[in-house]
Amino acid sequence: MADQVQASLDRMVPALRDLLDRGIFTESEIKAIVSRRRESEYLLRRLVPRKADYQRYIEAEKNLEKLRSLRKKMVIARQKAKEREDAADDNNNNNNKGNKDSNAKGKSNNNNNNNIGDASIVQNIHLLYVRAKRKWKEDLAWHMQHAEFAKQAKSYQMLGRIYAEALQIHPRNESLWIEAASHEYFGYVTNEKDEGMSGGGSIKSARVLLQRGLRINTSSKNLWMQYFCLELHYIQKLRGRREILQLNLDANGKGSTNQDGDHDTGGSNDDEDDVVAAEIDESVKLPLIIYNNAIKSIPNDIAFRMQFIEQSKLFPETQSLVSHIMKTVESDFENMEDAWIARACFVIDNQHSEATKKNGFFLTNEPNGETDDSTLRKRKIAEISNGKNNVPDDKLVETLREATEAITSPNMFLESIILLRNYMTKLTSSLEEEDEEGEYDDDDDDIAEAIRKRISKIIQFIVQLINEAESKVTVTPVLAIEMVTCLLELGLSSQSLKLMKRLTDENPECKKDPNCWLKIVEISELNGSNPKSSSKILRRALEYIPLHDPGHKDILSRLFMNLLTTSSKASYDEELSSTYEKILLLSSNNTEQSRISIPMISLAYLNYATNKNDINLIRRVYKKLLYNSSYCQSALTSAEDVKNMKIFFDKCLTFEKQELKMSRSNQSSEKRCKHMLNGLFDAAFKYFINIDDNLAHSYNQRGSTLF
Repeated sequence: MADQVQASLDRMVPALRDLLDRGIFTESEIKAIVSRRRESEYLLRRLVPRKADYQRYIEAEKNLEKLRSLRKKMVIARQKAKEREDAADDNNNNNNKGNKDSNAKGKSNNNNNNNIGDASIVQNIHLLYVRAKRKWKEDLAWHMQHAEFAKQAKSYQMLGRIYAEALQIHPRNESLWIEAASHEYFGYVTNEKDEGMSGGGSIKSARVLLQRGLRINTSSKNLWMQYFCLELHYIQKLRGRREILQLNLDANGKGSTNQDGDHDTGGSNDDEDDVVAAEIDESVKLPLIIYNNAIKSIPNDIAFRMQFIEQSKLFPETQSLVSHIMKTVESDFENMEDAWIARACFVIDNQHSEATKKNGFFLTNEPNGETDDSTLRKRKIAEISNGKNNVPDDKLVETLREATEAITSPNMFLESIILLRNYMTKLTSSLEEEDEEGEYDDDDDDIAEAIRKRISKIIQFIVQLINEAESKVTVTPVLAIEMVTCLLELGLSSQSLKLMKRLTDENPECKKDPNCWLKIVEISELNGSNPKSSSKILRRALEYIPLHDPGHKDILSRLFMNLLTTSSKASYDEELSSTYEKILLLSSNNTEQSRISIPMISLAYLNYATNKNDINLIRRVYKKLLYNSSYCQSALTSAEDVKNMKIFFDKCLTFEKQELKMSRSNQSSEKRCKHMLNGLFDAAFKYFINIDDNLAHSYNQRGSTLF
């Protein structure tokens, strides 16, 4: 081991000697470097190697390289300052000036040349990474750390070898293939201060890498998508090159005039432009080929195909490609609901101006991508104006009508209604923005009127879809709620109430769904119904919703809150008590959070009892919650629940303290009040001990010092 360590140190001698001779490091610093390296080399050669040893050694070498870089700059700066001083001293000697300058230049050049010591530390770090990768071949982290260091050190040839070695060991890692291809084509920004990209530029190498990755990972969505985007990037690069080559041509395609007045026909530029044009024509076909091969490997994924459309929108002049993708979606997924919704979304998204289609989704026509408010407004007006003749809306309505006719299912109607609601919201927000601006011209009036007509047409079609859904399919509870909610947003509250009542009467699924009954109560209250009528609806709902359904507790909770607001008769008190007990019982068996939490219900019940000033009712309320139920032991507590429980405990304690003051003359009553207070403090401590230590101990301290 000692011979191997000494051999490694001997190989470092020339580089260290160079650093010493040039004044980068002092002799004592060189000795310290050698001592540290010797110790690290021994640690690396232990019987059981450790990753931490390699990490410490590499980190120390990186810090040494940073110090060397700074020292070199200082040495060069001092040398240049000395040369300037020598030149100033010999300024009066004209005969020797040239010699001095030439000598200074020679010295400067000698100092600026790359010496063996400058690259030695970086080479040693690369060697350490290589040694670590040999020890732990399967550890991808070493490869990625080595690649990151190679980028920082601008070791581009080494970076290519690093990716090649990593891919041989980890061929199934798709992100590694993508990063390697990105390095080959795009390169890297090595420093935030550096301008532009460093390295890269090889489309052929990037293609080869992605093709190899796809041969191994044929079903990798990310690889297919990145290969597709790579070709779109390359096409954009070729188009930019063609535009640069055509800068010397006028609008008619003729050559420009040179300074002598002669006509310049372009010459080689025309030939080069033809070559670029031919290359563009060939490259435009590649994204289409990649997409076709991708859907062969992954045939039954609509979301995957829609991702191709989203990526295509980021590049200009991709309408033909997007149209082809949509045609494959239409032909391959005729009987799938998601495909029809995707087609409808495509119709909506396709309502852009021709300028936007030409320049891409995120690009603008303004120089340097700058736009002012007037330009943005004109673009917005142009986009909205596309719907003046209702052609886009007609196509959307036609697509969704075909969808509901081709697939007569509840989910198809549900997705169609949701899509139309969102589209109508978008149109409504556009109209509201126009109204808020206040200042109108004739064009703005026409646009606002056009938007209103479009909204009216969409509303008519939504109502038509709702009627067809009720007659053609078995309405599911989710669809029923969506239909009713949509009618409410349209201002048709009476129709929505009739529809929901009809569905809960005739549809078995809706009859057993608690959300449908709660929706009826909500609409009834919006129409001015009193709590007694709502309570009748909720009592009827309890007859159809099974006890094991979590919604049964939601109905009970809503009924309980309604009963608290009705007249305080004895019959209502009995129903309140029994309903509260059922809610507590169901809460102990159900771990799901309900719409109205137990602390909120209990606090409302306690306030009801407090308003009646009935100490017996107050005690029955907190006894049922704290002593006769398991809520405090097994409850899922939220911040709001904890807050409500604290209020609940404080109100109970306050009322019992008041009762204690009034019962000083009655010994039995006083004893009972003290017993109740002790029980409340003890219950509060047990409840809060696992939630808030300080709060729990404060209740315990208050209880111990009370008497």
